[in-house]
This record gives sequence, structure tokens and C-alpha cells, in this order.
Amino acid sequence: MKRQTIVLLFAAAAMPAAWAAKTPEQIFQQASQSVVVIHAYDGDGNPVNQGGGVVTARELVTTNCHVIVGAVNLEVHFRQQTYAATPATANEDRDLCQIRVPQLNAPRVTLNTGRVRVGRGCTRSGRRRGWS
Repeated sequence: MKRQTIVLLFAAAAMPAAWAAKTPEQIFQQASQSVVVIHAYDGDGNPVNQGGGVVTARELVTTNCHVIVGAVNLEVHFRQQTYAATPATANEDRDLCQIRVPQLNAPRVTLNTGRVRVGRGCTRSGRRRGWS
């Protein structure tokens, strides 16, 4: 299985103003509540990939497309629960895909649509290889 690294990226300029004064640890504590682990399987139920995702809307998770490519079945793991998922949308140029996860009751990550500026700091988080 390919090594999966990050899926969740927060640019300081894209964070809500309330996050601007927070430490990386405080940002992680809040953002990690929206991070899930995704398992991708082939038609025979064999694992083909796994990676991380972030809840971006009700019952919607954003992940890297390479995590789910070639999968027949998808599972999302969140707080010791497993949910079936299906592909929803894809932007393969940016390697970003969304999957629909019915009945997933998880907080969505909070992002600001403000302008990102060169030179601003950023904090990233994720679940490498699905580790919690």
C-alpha cells in the first residue's frame, strides 16, 4: 500500500480570525475533530489504499483522489464507527475528491474564504497511514 501523508491543510490566512491567535496545538485540537480515516477496497474486498479525509459539509468528506482511485467500496472510520461511502465529486487536477458518507455525524472543519497571502504561516494535520 502506498504511504499516505496529509489531507488536511490549513493556511493561516484561510483560518477564521478567531484562529489567528491560536497556537498550532490549539488549532490541531479543534481541527482534528473533523479528520477521518478512509479505507478503499477492490471488488473482492481486498484493501487497495487508505488515507485521511476531512469533513467539509454534512455527510461530505474531502480527501485526495489518489486515496480512492480504483476502489469499488469505500469505508470511513470516525470515532470507532465505520460508515459506507460513495464518490461524489472530483477535481483530479488538484487531487481533491469528495465522498458522500450517509449518517456521518461529525463536525465540519471551519475555514475562512479570506485571501491567502505569500509568506503567511500554515499548520497541517492528518492521519498518516490511518494512525490515530
